[in-house]
Amino acid sequence: MSSPDWPSTALIITWDDCGCFYDHVPPPLAPDGRQEGPRVLFIVVSPYAKPAHTDSTTASSTGSILAFIESTFGLAPLTANDANAYNLSGMFSLTSAPRLVHPRMKWRKLPPSYYR
Repeated sequence: MSSPDWPSTALIITWDDCGCFYDHVPPPLAPDGRQEGPRVLFIVVSPYAKPAHTDSTTASSTGSILAFIESTFGLAPLTANDANAYNLSGMFSLTSAPRLVHPRMKWRKLPPSYYR
């Protein structure tokens, strides 16, 4: 957050091996007809991320990240999957001023035992 690039940064954190086989929602089909896998979470870290927000819109992990990049930079979609994917726009508030510091974030020095 102290980087000069922070005001234009969006980190999208996800993982591909969530072990979500307990999920009660069946995986959807991708726009190209192939079967999607189990649902995974996205965590968005950005000065424009909506604070304390959960976006329940169905997204494709890789397709939606690619759709976000294409939408942000005005690029053409590469495949039907990203062309029809949710572009994560509901996770951001681009009309508000960027949040430069989280109000509850406190920097603390870790105890020496952490490093052992």
